[in-house]
Amino acid sequence: MGNPSTRFGDIIGQENIVSRLKAYKEFLATTKGAAGHILMIGEEGMGQSTFAIALANELDVALHRSDSSEIQIVGDVTVLLTGPPSQKVLFLSRAQFLRKPLLERFGLAMRTGEL
Repeated sequence: MGNPSTRFGDIIGQENIVSRLKAYKEFLATTKGAAGHILMIGEEGMGQSTFAIALANELDVALHRSDSSEIQIVGDVTVLLTGPPSQKVLFLSRAQFLRKPLLERFGLAMRTGEL
């Protein structure tokens, strides 16, 4: 799952992704806004968790990890998206295994910013 102290400078060979995440971090610093949603897609083992860890460390916020197989009801989605801390990076692994109603709820929340 990656080293818990990983930062952007520790990631080798993914200059394009790191550059985009750095630009995102700089944008957030200048606007003082809350982070929006970032969707990282890839096969298991391709580094999404490492990027999530690095992003959380760079933003100096908590990293909340959840496996989609643990999400059973719509209320679980609500807790993930609204529970403390409010400033966090949410890393949801295996999202392709979410049941359709839960996937729709996540999709709606990501598009609108509301539950």
